[in-house]
Amino acid sequence: MPFPTSLLPVSVWLAPGSNPVDPSTWVWQDITDDVRITAGISIEEGRADEGNKVDPSKCTLTLDNRSGNYSPRNALGQWYGQLRKNTPLQVRVDQGVDTFGREVTNGWGTSDSGHEWEVGTPSAYLVDGAAGLVTLATDNLATYSRLVDGGALDVDVEYVASINAVTTGAAWRSGVLARYIDNDNHYRLYTVFDPSGEIYVRIAKVVNGSIPVLVGGVPTGVTYASGTKIRTRVQVSGSSLRIRCWLDGTTEPGIWNASVEDSDLPRGSGVGFYQSRVEGNTNSGAMAVSIDYYRAAALLFTGTVPEWSVRWDKSGKNCTGPIVASGILRRLQQGASPLRSPIYRQLTRYNPTAYWPMEDGNDATTAASGITRGVAASGTDVSFAGDDTLPGAATAAKLNTAGTSRISGRVTNPANTPNGYAGAAYFKLDSLPVTEKPLLEFRGTGRVTRWVIGCAPTAFTIKGYDADGDQVDAAAGFHTIDPTKWFAMQLETQEVGGTTEWVLIWHQVGATIFYALPGDYTGSADRIISFTAYAPTDSTSVAHVWIGDNDLPFVDGTFMKISNGYSGELAADRIARLCAEEGVPVLVEAGETKAMGPQKVAKFLDLLRLAEDSDGGILFERGAGLQYRPGRARLNPPVDLALDFDLGHVDDAPEPTDDDQQMGNDWTVTREGGSSARVIDQEHVDEFGRYEQSITLSLARDRGLRHQAAWRVFLGTYDDMRWPSISLNLARNPFLVPTWSSLVLGARMTVDHPPDQVAGVDVDVLVAGRKQVLKPKLWTAELNCEPARPWDVGTVVEGPEQALTTGRVQTNGSTLAADVVAGAGSLSVASTGRLWTTNADHFPLTIVVGGERMSVTAISGPASPQTFTVIRSLNDVDKDHDAGTPVEVYLPIRVCL
Repeated sequence: MPFPTSLLPVSVWLAPGSNPVDPSTWVWQDITDDVRITAGISIEEGRADEGNKVDPSKCTLTLDNRSGNYSPRNALGQWYGQLRKNTPLQVRVDQGVDTFGREVTNGWGTSDSGHEWEVGTPSAYLVDGAAGLVTLATDNLATYSRLVDGGALDVDVEYVASINAVTTGAAWRSGVLARYIDNDNHYRLYTVFDPSGEIYVRIAKVVNGSIPVLVGGVPTGVTYASGTKIRTRVQVSGSSLRIRCWLDGTTEPGIWNASVEDSDLPRGSGVGFYQSRVEGNTNSGAMAVSIDYYRAAALLFTGTVPEWSVRWDKSGKNCTGPIVASGILRRLQQGASPLRSPIYRQLTRYNPTAYWPMEDGNDATTAASGITRGVAASGTDVSFAGDDTLPGAATAAKLNTAGTSRISGRVTNPANTPNGYAGAAYFKLDSLPVTEKPLLEFRGTGRVTRWVIGCAPTAFTIKGYDADGDQVDAAAGFHTIDPTKWFAMQLETQEVGGTTEWVLIWHQVGATIFYALPGDYTGSADRIISFTAYAPTDSTSVAHVWIGDNDLPFVDGTFMKISNGYSGELAADRIARLCAEEGVPVLVEAGETKAMGPQKVAKFLDLLRLAEDSDGGILFERGAGLQYRPGRARLNPPVDLALDFDLGHVDDAPEPTDDDQQMGNDWTVTREGGSSARVIDQEHVDEFGRYEQSITLSLARDRGLRHQAAWRVFLGTYDDMRWPSISLNLARNPFLVPTWSSLVLGARMTVDHPPDQVAGVDVDVLVAGRKQVLKPKLWTAELNCEPARPWDVGTVVEGPEQALTTGRVQTNGSTLAADVVAGAGSLSVASTGRLWTTNADHFPLTIVVGGERMSVTAISGPASPQTFTVIRSLNDVDKDHDAGTPVEVYLPIRVCL
């Protein structure tokens, strides 16, 4: 029988010895029998009451450690040496379970967990008391089955399948459905019974009926015959999709046969099967797949255990291991070093033989090497950290005096490059030289032993000299850029037979065009052994001198973006890129995002938070990784969970509060390296006092700063109650479990029929944080919520009339022209500004008068006062109203971020 008639099917899993930063390598061990579940498993996530940012999630439980297995220093323990700091831990709750121990025809009936199987072709399905069978008579047939309310957003699915013959001609695909919305929108993770006699896997998604393949057929090394039972596990968590197969009765492998990251599919929570006898299959007669075991578990928590504690009583016999596991945010915010500049991170990826970032502090006397085996570069009349204007760098060195300032470095391990070398650097001149002056010199081996790159009043020049000092080659080309602004320059050589082709390339930082001077000479280009940067004019800035192989992707759009510090990159793209660079799984939801300014040197999490703030989005944990909801995606959220006080959906009495926790009526928004804007709601200041707030954002331009400040003032002055404690009892309302298991932070929840003490108040909230407690016969949740209505905004369709499609424009100066008694069906409304609409197409519209919500079905009158025909008490408030009471639009349209 399903929960709560039976015990809550919760399980706890541990991955001893696994690398905490690579979820794809985690090998789970079921430790549920060692968990004292009667003491409860507590899971906390999201933002705490009075918090401003999402906190690391936390899972608290107690292990029975009488065996000593959870004492990390116990040499006799089962996982001795594997209980490391940040050992992965996961909590699951079975949503759908079936062992098919019944007999059903034309369908699969009701599963062991009490969920109904919904099947697409009933005649193809039956249960014979030992397995669920799907029979397809010919090739090119397929069918769906879905476990109604038996899924979750993030799931672990395990099942055992066999087939009645080795396929011929074409395969049979047995696919797990995940994130199922409908037949045209879901993921499929296939176990493929291939004609080769081997099991393959593949991963695909279905979007509006099209089926892009994410991972093609991957061999598993597992073979099958008629009746061979194949066990498959599928995990879908956040943006991660994984599948592996093994022979039933053998040890589950520790690696996934196929895995992929994908976040483009809309949210769905259904699970089930897709069975397909592929076109071209030539097996004679009907073919059938048998499923004799199925389990789908919701993943409620995924995190790591940062510390292992051992506790015992006075007798020494009752030994426990209290655990507090945490989500990924805990690790990311602890002990992290700032990420180096974008240019540094790019250039060090390409195995330089020598590299000097020039990002030293202002007290430096030498330029530190950017590689461990290098030596510092030394200079004359150099101001380190004298320039911080290169967008993709932290700082740059400044060569102070024309003709005398310089900085030089030598390559300590100048190995020959296979077929040529490259040298690159960034420069900015204070002014153009009057005559040609040296800018950068490389010394090396090969036919040309010295390259001198110069800057003339209108052109760049390059000259190559041999060991005797004779000029081998030379060229000159117009600047075509502004050398008084940052530019990148590279010399690249390429040996082709007995000839060396060379090219000098440059581009203006922030531009999208490259320029080049090419040439060639007879002879080799072995290696670069040193560099010298010169000052053609006073105050010449230099940064990021790089020497290495000629495979540096200099002529590349990505290189241009990096040089410019990714300025103009969208916030969601920055979060996705940074997470990819740091190996952190992230699911980025669809939605328009803000263009950001240059990426500065900062800690990884701080860079993510800066993108979150600049975009107005929300960053939170999802499984082993993160999820980001852009600011625009937070607008007009749908209702995910609709509850009712009268139906007992809410457990303990809630604790609403009308306070000033999030109040802000005076906001100043500053752009990093740019301007600022201040917006004040003076009327609110006069009534409640000044609540001054400020924030610095990374934005691509100053335009929109006032908009940013105005939106924050609106949020900070929106008049609504907070609901920091709303309790649910899922054991009392088990029908809520499927929806609850698919909610993520930011979900919208409504509760109808609030108590009389808050009559007229809408409980329309967003879940900012939650704490759930799981026990054998109990599953409770306490929610910290914030008002949802500020995020409801009007939308306008672009066109000649700019038609308003949702929302209404707020009025100014409208009041009741006469007293109104409770229950009256009309109002007389006086307006000091524009009159209210009388167009029949604009009704109904909702107004608020003295806290009572009314639906206006018609308005008449060519002048003030006008007559409103109304339906009263939409929010269970029906009372008398005095003349002069303000008449306002309910949920008026507003400008959003």
